[in-house]
Amino acid sequence: MKVIKSLLFTFAIILLSACGGDDSSEGNTSFVACTQCKTFVMAGTAGDGNLLANGRNINSNVTTGVGGADALCMDDFDYPGTGVYKALIVDGINRIASVSPNTGDGQVDWVLQANTNYYRADGTTLVMTTDANGLMVFAVNGGSDLTNPFIPDTFNYWTGLASDWQTSNDTCGTWNNNQNTSVGNMGLGSATTFEAIDSTSNNCDVTRKLLCVEQ
Repeated sequence: MKVIKSLLFTFAIILLSACGGDDSSEGNTSFVACTQCKTFVMAGTAGDGNLLANGRNINSNVTTGVGGADALCMDDFDYPGTGVYKALIVDGINRIASVSPNTGDGQVDWVLQANTNYYRADGTTLVMTTDANGLMVFAVNGGSDLTNPFIPDTFNYWTGLASDWQTSNDTCGTWNNNQNTSVGNMGLGSATTFEAIDSTSNNCDVTRKLLCVEQ
């Protein structure tokens, strides 16, 4: 079983590299984006806020914190064995969801597609449907909330997001800092409100999970 998982992970890393390195799935003509996309919250943990170092332990080609987060998603026990998954996480430089509130402008390597259904790992429990900007405006900002939470457990995962999809000020130094003097924003797995991406923050020396999204 360990050999099979190792082979699957090696294949996934090769696929990620073919898709443009540790940070992007663009530029590969053989890559086919998902249409009924799945998500999962890591079974293990991503470690502390230094996702660059944590991810580099998995894939030596990792050069950014968000790239490290992506590598950790692909290496997690709950990775389904097929498809490319990236972490729903931003740092304001290498991954951006929206520069202005809820508009999707200035996106960089964003992980959600436009007008797409996203499900839990079971493939049947709908979590949300994104808008034309690859976002979902939460009720607190004039939209609606998730159909179902990402996971029915109170797990926190690193996101770096504010409730309006902008990059918060708390990203553990672009996810390369694990000091308790730095802070990272987190989402809450059991939430259906904006707290799904912006629940609370914690010092970067704590261990947290990641929310992983099929590409």
